[in-house]
Amino acid sequence: MYPHKLMLTEKKKDLVASSDKQYKRSSGSWPKGFSLWELIIVVAVVGVLAAVTIPQFASYRQKAARQPSILAAVDSELAKLEWQQMVYTAPDRMEIGSTATVNVALGGNMTFAELALLLEKAGKAEGQRVQVADQMEARLTGSGLDIVANTPEIQPISTIQATSWQWQVKAKDLGKQKLFLSLNALLSVGGQSTKKSIRTFQREISVEVTSISGTWAFAERYWTYLALVFTAIIIPVSVSLLKRLNRRSEANPQKMPKRTVLRAPRKRRR
Repeated sequence: MYPHKLMLTEKKKDLVASSDKQYKRSSGSWPKGFSLWELIIVVAVVGVLAAVTIPQFASYRQKAARQPSILAAVDSELAKLEWQQMVYTAPDRMEIGSTATVNVALGGNMTFAELALLLEKAGKAEGQRVQVADQMEARLTGSGLDIVANTPEIQPISTIQATSWQWQVKAKDLGKQKLFLSLNALLSVGGQSTKKSIRTFQREISVEVTSISGTWAFAERYWTYLALVFTAIIIPVSVSLLKRLNRRSEANPQKMPKRTVLRAPRKRRR
């Protein structure tokens, strides 16, 4: 080996030895790897994270796999629903304070004309064919009207006899009011006890509330406000008017009317 190369290798060895001595002096010991306790702690943390996340991931995968099957079950149940004729009657005009009824008939194997005859006394009948399940829910909501159900909202459906619902409606606000009538089919998906509601009919009904002969009903409803207005405004105004009239009469007393004396006409001198 050449002498200059030997000198370079000896210099490198001296530099490495000096760096090792400086590191040993600064740290006091040679560098070490992972200890057994550190490895145990890392493995334990990884195991806890795996025990928490893996079951959740599995449940998410099961839910994702189950969702298409639920949708398919709903679609199959909807395909099995039968069609029946539905007829309803509702008022289009009411007086404030008056009451009326809203009727719905869902009719087995009955036609529109046969169902309309059942509700002939209730008013003009309207309707259409709707899908029905073994159990149906009929709901009536609205604003400006008090609504009380006379029959259960959820009823079993017959294929022979008509199923009917009825609500009593009372007008409490003037103007154009809205009623919302809906029919919902209640399905049990996959044999489960929970029911899924599918809306098969929805209609918005306009009712005009007038006050032609409802003055007494208006006074009956708002009598507290009317009494407050009467005691706070009308009585003080009437009392002040009476006082003014009394002051005017005292300041300007009425004068006695002059007596008219009838005299005989005088004779003219010639």
